[in-house]
Amino acid sequence: MPVEVHAPCGFGKTELLRSIAESEVGPDGRRLAIPRVYFEVGAKTSGDVLYLLVHKLYATDAPVKLSRAECARLVSGSRALLLLDDVPADPSFAGSLVDELPGCGLVFAGERPVLGGRATPLPLAGLSEEAALNLLSRDLGRRIHDHELPLARRLVTAVDGSPLQLRQAAALEREDPRRFGLDRLAAIAERDAAALDRYCFGQMSEGERRALAVLAAVGGAGLPPAVIGAMGDIAYVADFLAVLHGRGVVERADDRFGLPVCRAESFWPTLSRYVQLASAVRALADWIRSMDPTGPTAGSAVEAAVGLLGVAGERREWALVVRLVKVAEPVLFAQGRWEDWRKALDQGIDAAQQLGDRASEAFLTHQKGTLEYAEDRAEEAYRLLSRALELRSLAGDGQDPELTRHNLAIVSPPAGAGTRAWRQRARKTLTYVGTALAVIALVVGVQQGVSALLGRGSPGSGSSSPPTGTDVGTGQSGDNDNGGNENGQTSVGQDGQTSVGQDGQTSVGQDGQTSVGQIGQTTDGLGKKPTAKITPPTELTIAETTVGEQTSSDTVTLTNIGDAALSVQTAAITGPDATEFTVADVDCADASLEPQESCTLAVTFAPQTVGIKSATLTIPHSALTSPAQLTLTASAVERPDLLISAVEFTDGNESATITVHNDGGSEAPASLTAGTFDGVPLDSRPTGPIPAHGNTKVTFSLPEGCAEGCYYSVAADSDKKITELNEENNVKAIYPPRLTALGPTGGG
Repeated sequence: MPVEVHAPCGFGKTELLRSIAESEVGPDGRRLAIPRVYFEVGAKTSGDVLYLLVHKLYATDAPVKLSRAECARLVSGSRALLLLDDVPADPSFAGSLVDELPGCGLVFAGERPVLGGRATPLPLAGLSEEAALNLLSRDLGRRIHDHELPLARRLVTAVDGSPLQLRQAAALEREDPRRFGLDRLAAIAERDAAALDRYCFGQMSEGERRALAVLAAVGGAGLPPAVIGAMGDIAYVADFLAVLHGRGVVERADDRFGLPVCRAESFWPTLSRYVQLASAVRALADWIRSMDPTGPTAGSAVEAAVGLLGVAGERREWALVVRLVKVAEPVLFAQGRWEDWRKALDQGIDAAQQLGDRASEAFLTHQKGTLEYAEDRAEEAYRLLSRALELRSLAGDGQDPELTRHNLAIVSPPAGAGTRAWRQRARKTLTYVGTALAVIALVVGVQQGVSALLGRGSPGSGSSSPPTGTDVGTGQSGDNDNGGNENGQTSVGQDGQTSVGQDGQTSVGQDGQTSVGQIGQTTDGLGKKPTAKITPPTELTIAETTVGEQTSSDTVTLTNIGDAALSVQTAAITGPDATEFTVADVDCADASLEPQESCTLAVTFAPQTVGIKSATLTIPHSALTSPAQLTLTASAVERPDLLISAVEFTDGNESATITVHNDGGSEAPASLTAGTFDGVPLDSRPTGPIPAHGNTKVTFSLPEGCAEGCYYSVAADSDKKITELNEENNVKAIYPPRLTALGPTGGG
């Protein structure tokens, strides 16, 4: 019967499962002979979990794409102990694996049991008192003195031995011992153990919160410090991550930092305001583009992209969704995340439709058509590729229609062929050859190859004997037409081999083979292509502006650096502060740019409220990198607000010094301050620039004959040059001190 290990976040479920997977002997001291696999589920779908478990357990002489049923049969036949961590709280997820893997031992780890009577629940208790005190002492960096032991025991009892909360308590005491001694920590935990988490969060610096926010945004995926820093615009990010790791808040594996799934979910609502989504997507996209899609960091990149796609979709940032899907989907393919690949393509197609971006919709529809064919759904593949061809023809891209037409000819039913025969032609186990899926070579204690267990040889191998090495080959044999397509577009050769090139598109052919092409010269017959370049390339920062005013225009330039005409559609601004930015198509809207031609757009900013503002400028076009995107950032401040805050008179009332104060949120430019006596103007005095919340002084000579008391009026910004928050408070009536008991000689 399956086992469900359950406990709140931070009780050490992950450490327990990993220790079982790594142990060579059982509780009885005998050597464990069965394969043991630790696998972090997280956001993965059950179908992708099965597919990836095959790659954990088996080696093949040629990588294969198997159906779900075949994956389940192979994994179940391994008789392995599967230790599945961070399992979602969805009974159907764990239930489907129980049904499909009767031959395996299953251990699910989560915050609560979900299978009821179908599994044995195993609540994970906290640390024993001795182990908890040792952990507390280690994280305090000192021994616990005898007089402190009763307090430490109270703390251990209050948190039920939770390793995470003990580490949090130790970090609070270590960093602020005067405020957080063991006596106070014990009292806090006894009232509410969860309060330790809040106090720990309250101690974080701005940089620590921003780093944590990035990890929460990507669902806890492990990322290198440089990527986290770029996504959150954080200087010295390694220092902040080291502090968070020391507190037990973040996990570290080699050079990557991450979060447990449960922590990412709890942190995100509080930290979401610390992430500029456009900047995070741009930095993650740059990292993904720079990596080998089959390399050791690609798995983390996929997890991060899936997490960030969810955030962008929730915020309805359609342009960011399209951008991230285009970058991530080739890696999802290469990593064998087939169901996540499908979900990402669906997200991207929907976002492209929301934007009215036909070029991107065509690209992603083409990709999904390829995926459908690869998974034996020929009719759906035909429908999608037909739709992609229609969209590409409407978008006016001279290269893409030909490319999709080429694939469609392979997927189309032969003339006169019945539907059944057509389906049977496509329904086969598809072989994926090339560097994109070389990860299949890992073996975990299983001696038979995939082909042997399925009862057939690998395609073209002529044998079902198990492999002896990890080389999966290059898969180039028999490819005589576009099998190694260099520009990355989806293409299909006469032997049906599917290839992926520089721009990441895939294709499927008659024999169902899929491979990844090398970056290089474009395949003959695919034609020239437009390439869009935007200036500035990533971000436009607009000068600080006062609320209620509008900036002069900032120029954005789009240039066609390719060798075919580039069609440009109407630009749009989206994002949280989109209404405060405007874009005017100077000569870009519906333009057709020949190679090396440019068009310009004018961006203005008219803030309605105070603060840092951001939005995204999106320019759809017909190149494959569509849409071009630019992050817009600007800051808005309050208007100045001048008032007379003080008046000082000299002895004898011969002069008066006026203090002019700027009570607004921005600098007040130079102006004039004027005074009058009974309607008779005194000399005006120039008033220099006054910073926000600053002062300046102006001195007036008072006329003779008024030494015994006169009425004066003083006005700041008397020439009305400054637009202020409050124009009604610039004038002040003043009376000098009386020198005699006589009444005033003047009135007003």
